[in-house]
Parts: sequence; C-alpha cells; structure tokens
Amino acid sequence: MASFLELQKDKSFRLKLISICLILALSVSIVYVVVSYRLTADLGIKTELESLHKQAMLIHSELIINDKNRVAATSLSNVTALESKALKDKVSDLVNRVYFNDHSHTDELYLKITGPRLSWAISHRFSPVQIETLTTMLSLSLENMPLSAMQNGVEKVGETQFIWYIVDESDYQVLLVKTARSLDDTLDFVMKRLTITSVIVFWLATWFALTLSSWMNKRVQDKNDALAHLATHDSLTGLPNRLFLADLMRLSITDHSQSEQRKPAKLKSTPVKEGCLFVIDLDKFKEVNDAFGHAAGDFLL
Repeated sequence: MASFLELQKDKSFRLKLISICLILALSVSIVYVVVSYRLTADLGIKTELESLHKQAMLIHSELIINDKNRVAATSLSNVTALESKALKDKVSDLVNRVYFNDHSHTDELYLKITGPRLSWAISHRFSPVQIETLTTMLSLSLENMPLSAMQNGVEKVGETQFIWYIVDESDYQVLLVKTARSLDDTLDFVMKRLTITSVIVFWLATWFALTLSSWMNKRVQDKNDALAHLATHDSLTGLPNRLFLADLMRLSITDHSQSEQRKPAKLKSTPVKEGCLFVIDLDKFKEVNDAFGHAAGDFLL
C-alpha cells in the first residue's frame, strides 16, 4: 500500500502539464507553418495563372489582329504558304521577345497554336514523353470541364508541377503550358520568414505554457495540501490525527519481523533503531461534556 503522504504531492503533475502545453505549442506552430505555406503556394499558383492568361491573350490577340488586317475579299481558306510563314515568323518573334529575351529566364515552356492560317508549336526544355503525358492529362481534364472559351488548370508530371491555359475563340486555339514556379519561390522567399515567425510563436507559446503550468500546478498543489491537511489533522485542535500517526510510523519504523534469509538487502544493511510512543489519555472527559456541554469539552481539548 502506498504511503498516504506520498499521495499528497503528484511530483510528475507539473512535468506532464508542461509537456502537454509544449506539445500543443509545437502543434500550433506546425499548423501555422503548413497553413501559411499552402496559402502562399495557392496564391502563387493563382498569380501565375493570371500571368499566363495575359500571355495567352496577347498571342491570341496578335493572331486575330493579323486576320483583321487581311484583305476582306480574301477568304481564310485561300491562305498562301507565304502568308502562313509570315504569320508564323511574326508569332515566333513575339514569343522570343516575351520569353527568350536577355532580361527573362524561362524554364519549361510549351506553346501550341491551331487555326485556319497557322498550325504551329514550340517546345522549350520539354521532352517528347512530357509533352505526350501532358497532352493526355489535358485531354482528360478538358473532358471533365464545362465548355468555355478560356480554360486553365494545374497538372503534375512526376515531381514537376505545370500550369496551363487555353484560349479557344475566333477560329484560333492557343495552348500555353509552363512550369509552376510558385512552390520554389515559396521555399526561397517565404519559408525563411515562416520559420522565423514560427520560432517566435513557439517561444511565446512555450513561455505561456511554462507560466500557465506553474500557475495551475501551484493552484492544484495548494488544494491538494489543504485536502491533505484536512485528512491528516484534527479539525478542532489542528493536531495530527491517527491517520497521520499511522502513516508516519509506517515510514519511520523498519520492519525487522522477517527472517534473515527473507530480508531484503536494504533491510540487512539498515541499523536497528529504537523509539517510544507517548500516549495521553483524558479520564472522565465524558463528565465534562455531560455537565458543561460539548462546546465546553471542545474548549477544554
């Protein structure tokens, strides 16, 4: 049976409380970093799609403007090879100015134009396998989308994420596919700041956890001490009661009643101590209560 006094103080309570608070603080920091990272990545994807939309519209507008500048009497079905080559060179020059100038860096890029005057595609750092895979994935994605003149999305091939945009109106379809750089940009520009912020948040949460655990531990321990005092002391005199005495004797008196062979090694090395117990008895105390009342008896005690 455990000692009564040993049950008065839970020595591991504060440690458990601090551990729980620290785990909670760490969880909050992790959730904060993950949510912030995902929000930033999604915002980056959205920004890239908006940029890709403008690029696709620029190329599509160039095709439409060239058609309007043609002689009205000339039908699109009578397009000569020379006109088609001139339009191809014009679009190619526009693509080079936008993506392959000295002031910009372009990773993977795939552009495909289909129409009555031009059917042309350009691939930059795309392997034939990637193009075939992307084409298949885009076909499946478009089947599940409602018909629209402008459609966009995100596809993942292996470990690389691609964004795409399609403009399909006025007899021309422009498909533009690029590498999604938002995740890399997030890692480069945001993760350092998120890490610093999460460290600050974790430090504040740890400081709060230690303060809260200390305060709660003190409040709980004060209550436990008060309950222990009520259980082990007489409410009238404030003196230790029989429960306190029994527990104190259990801790103080070594049991030497066992045989030498069955004694633990600790008891064998413990020297025998002697002690005595004084008992005070009040005779005729009942007569005091009967003659003067219990209040007088309590006062006498």
